[in-house]
Amino acid sequence: MIPILFVLAMSTAPVHKAPPLCSDYIHYVENFQLHGRSLPLKLSGRVAARLQNARRDELELKSNSIAQAVKQLDTALDLIGNSDLQAYPPEDVARMKDAIVKYRNCLEKSPPVQHATIRVVVSRYTPSGATIPVKGANVLLELKHAGVTGKDGSLTLTVAADRKLQVNADYGRNLDGNAEVTVAAGATKQVAITLHEIAEGHVVEPNELTLDEVRDDGILPYDFSTFTLRFLDDDENTVAIKDLGDVMLWIGGTYQEELDASMFALTPRGRIVATNPELVRSVLLKYTGTLQIFVTAYDSKGRGYDNRVEFQVGRNHLSGYLIAMPPAPKVDIGNAYITLSNQAGSVYRRRADEHGQFDFSYIPSGIVHFRATRMVGDVEYKALADIHMDGDMRDVILSMDRQAK
Repeated sequence: MIPILFVLAMSTAPVHKAPPLCSDYIHYVENFQLHGRSLPLKLSGRVAARLQNARRDELELKSNSIAQAVKQLDTALDLIGNSDLQAYPPEDVARMKDAIVKYRNCLEKSPPVQHATIRVVVSRYTPSGATIPVKGANVLLELKHAGVTGKDGSLTLTVAADRKLQVNADYGRNLDGNAEVTVAAGATKQVAITLHEIAEGHVVEPNELTLDEVRDDGILPYDFSTFTLRFLDDDENTVAIKDLGDVMLWIGGTYQEELDASMFALTPRGRIVATNPELVRSVLLKYTGTLQIFVTAYDSKGRGYDNRVEFQVGRNHLSGYLIAMPPAPKVDIGNAYITLSNQAGSVYRRRADEHGQFDFSYIPSGIVHFRATRMVGDVEYKALADIHMDGDMRDVILSMDRQAK
């Protein structure tokens, strides 16, 4: 494999320190709260995608870029507001929403972004090892399509100043390259990208991949009757996929197997649907833990889409009720917060009803850690248990003990 080569021609313009980004307000949300499962798994991924879109829009120079970023944040807030989060501590949800609102307010009050210029020059290797310019190469700025190169392999772009920007280029499906550049306001830099060959290489569009049948908590019920994958654009519309590349199954960072493309069909609107859900189910049920479906696809313009969706297959039912142990058997332990967690890092939450009853449907197989908490005045009652889920478990009785101060 020939390594990527990029050259940045130095400018004599003075170096300016980049002003803080409004998106700094959501650093904690993106890096801790979302990863820490302060929202259900699927909802967490959907909110994260909206925040990433807003960060990219924040660096755009179009007249409506800030409005577009604000729209992404409003969508994230709507996703949170329209979800049933009774089982999630309200203070966690409130902190997340507050950070997004602060980001939104900052954007609306931020000064205009300063401009700079880059000249992207794209070339490729010849069999002799020399390089030649590439006409018609796609160039993306922050993973958004910015244009194509001319006869001399170049494309000049106006960009946001004083920001580290990612520049990608590709030609067909087998040649790509990338570079990073930061340019001071009013200055110009040249970015030279030499493309290299990789199997099915392409610059991918920053689009979210969803699996419609996965619940907000990241569970795919094992008895699904349909299996529908979709790439979504910034406006939550389905991307019109015209050509399906690969569909692969991974667990964590380990490849497991490829699902043959013949198992899927493309609808006129670009959805990727399983032609025989039973075949897909037979593959998924061979594995436990957190599964990832990776999809590579292309639209009618040849632009590539490559992303993953994460889930666990739910197979078992768990239900029961909580009781308070003596010496206070009449303590009200209704509406307790309950969490189930497993070794894969997944967390599932419920609230017991007013009688202490709880119900979890489609829980993944394996050992789950059960934790229920209830504050009665200034006293905490807690129930802890490890439960091996290998089939349905009903009418489980768990005692809540008074915790020592």
